[in-house]
Amino acid sequence: MVIVGGIEPDEWPPSPEHLAEIAAGLGMPAEDLAAHVGEVYSVDDEQRRWILAVLPRIGELVSRLAHERGRLVSRLEAIATLAGGPGQRSV
Repeated sequence: MVIVGGIEPDEWPPSPEHLAEIAAGLGMPAEDLAAHVGEVYSVDDEQRRWILAVLPRIGELVSRLAHERGRLVSRLEAIATLAGGPGQRSV
C-alpha cells in the first residue's frame, strides 16, 4: 500500500529495527527514511477494500497500455524501414 500511493499498511509506523532493514534494502540511511515515515496517507477499512479491489484492474490496464505502445512502436519502426527512413539504405 505504501508503494501504491503512500497509503499506510496495517502495521505502521514500522519498528526502528524494521525501518533500519527497509532503509538497508533501499541503500539509504535509516535516519533519512525515518524523517519521512509520517508522510503516508491513512484510509479507513472501506477505502482500503476499494483500493485493493481496483488495483488488479489498474495493473492490467497499465500492462495493456505498455503492450499496445510496444506494438505501435514496432509498427512505426517497420514503416520507417520500408519508407527508407533515417539510417536506412535504399536499394
